[in-house]
Amino acid sequence: MDWRLSKTCWRRPKLDAKTAVFLHANDTFGTAQRAAMDHLFPAAGMPFTLLDSISYDPKAQDLSVEVTKVRSLNPDLLLVVTRAADAIKLVRDMVRQRFEPKGIISPGSPGLYDEEFYQALGPLSDYAIYTFLGQSESQMTHALEAAFTPANPTFRFAVECFNVGFTFEALLVAAAAFKGRRHRNGAELMKAVRATNIADHVMIGPAIAFNEKGQNVGIPSAAVQNRNKTPTVTLPADVATAKPVLPMPGWQGRT
Repeated sequence: MDWRLSKTCWRRPKLDAKTAVFLHANDTFGTAQRAAMDHLFPAAGMPFTLLDSISYDPKAQDLSVEVTKVRSLNPDLLLVVTRAADAIKLVRDMVRQRFEPKGIISPGSPGLYDEEFYQALGPLSDYAIYTFLGQSESQMTHALEAAFTPANPTFRFAVECFNVGFTFEALLVAAAAFKGRRHRNGAELMKAVRATNIADHVMIGPAIAFNEKGQNVGIPSAAVQNRNKTPTVTLPADVATAKPVLPMPGWQGRT
């Protein structure tokens, strides 16, 4: 998680959040996130206290026991690492137990932005936030959407854009490298890749470029919030298409 962006997320809507609980799957991915949380959180300078970290089995029939534990601690924020199936179970048990934190936040793990999550929960899927990468409003993005939609009529571009966007950008890098060198030699192509500078692309951020280690370190994080069952960039403000809603509305009365 980009902790600097996260702090902005709490402060921008003037959210009074003083406590949080971290809930994560007990699989390899979830425990790795727990290790990262244990290592990074103490020095992150976040404006809230982490009350506890609770693990769960993604194969469990429900998460009622874990939600009961979280509810007893009554945190302002619930930080989660989930996948779609267990994220659905989590929200359903939160609704049953009438547990309504001020925000549900993820560092970008799958689940909260999957079509399965939106379709199963409808309006209850809204207002969850995940620190992730958002699509830009560039001409390239709109051109990609125009090509993607008729070719994939059963998929929503706004939901699939994370995977589709990066796949397309990888193709842009390969095409630019070949165009720049017009050579099939691997070493020559790698020189061209290292010189990559693509300003017009799909995901938010500056031109695609790589450092000496081959990393595109200019990619920024975004606070993406579910709005109307659609991933919506809410921070940073210069690329946001909506303002973040925090605290999130209660479960009752959502339509």
